Amino acid sequence: MFLAIILLVCGIGSSVASADSRHRHIFQSDLARYLSIVKSVYPAAAVTGRFYDWRTISKYRERAGFHFGYDIAMPTGTAVPAGWSGTVTAVNVWYGAEHGITVRSTSGSEVTYGHLIPLVRTGDSVAAGEALGTVAIDHVDIKMRDPLGNYVDFGTGLDALPEKVGTFRSLWLSSEARLLQVEESISGQKARAEELRRTLPLLLSQYEEGIIPRNRVGETRSELESLDRSSALAREERDILLKQVVSWRKEFGPPPKKQTSQNHAPRDTAERRKLREKLDRLEELYQEGIIARKEVEEAREAYRQATSPR
Repeated sequence: MFLAIILLVCGIGSSVASADSRHRHIFQSDLARYLSIVKSVYPAAAVTGRFYDWRTISKYRERAGFHFGYDIAMPTGTAVPAGWSGTVTAVNVWYGAEHGITVRSTSGSEVTYGHLIPLVRTGDSVAAGEALGTVAIDHVDIKMRDPLGNYVDFGTGLDALPEKVGTFRSLWLSSEARLLQVEESISGQKARAEELRRTLPLLLSQYEEGIIPRNRVGETRSELESLDRSSALAREERDILLKQVVSWRKEFGPPPKKQTSQNHAPRDTAERRKLREKLDRLEELYQEGIIARKEVEEAREAYRQATSPR
């Protein structure tokens, strides 16, 4: 009887180990397969963070610890596809506009896609390859759990950081382009908010005199509040992007600057230096195919006017 129990226990242990081995083999091939799906959207996507990487305290975690997932680097705004079909079971705020989106498959395993601006809602059914959201900053964090809730290392054997320099250069330039857009957006929002703040007292006076309806005042206040919220989010995104861009500039150096003839060299003023730096960045982005020709031509004209003899 005792021997039978031992054999039974050993048999169960062997069965569990065998099943675990089978699941591990299946999961291990999943990261490579998912990366191929992601590359159909963004060919330069690369694995930049691995399972069991050590992470320090940050805005995302209160305590240091291991990273139980994989990071795939992509530019801000890139659509992030689902790797597996299933049902969206959670869309949770991680930080600011960044969310974690969890999809459960029919087998019971779950995959969470982090640092996204969501395009789906809880309860939605999604198919593999369908967009779940867009990259909020510079990567998506993928975590997988088995049906028992255990984290799964689903990428063993896949080399990280393929074509590191080329990949990160592309991400860096995309972040440079996004930083320019955000800075221009902040500037426009600030100008509009200042205009509304100057206008609001006049509108209140006109309302008191019965010249305009109350709704006009309410609409102006609502627009001002909306601008304040948008500006706060934009400033937060700018600060994060700026830190990332500065870090990449230290690694790769500044974008190459084009030589200017001595006759047309910009004078040493803060405004013209700023225009030169902006033009250099835009020229580099244009060469990489990240921005349209019209945008760089406008910057060239602005710089030409600023440096032409008066």
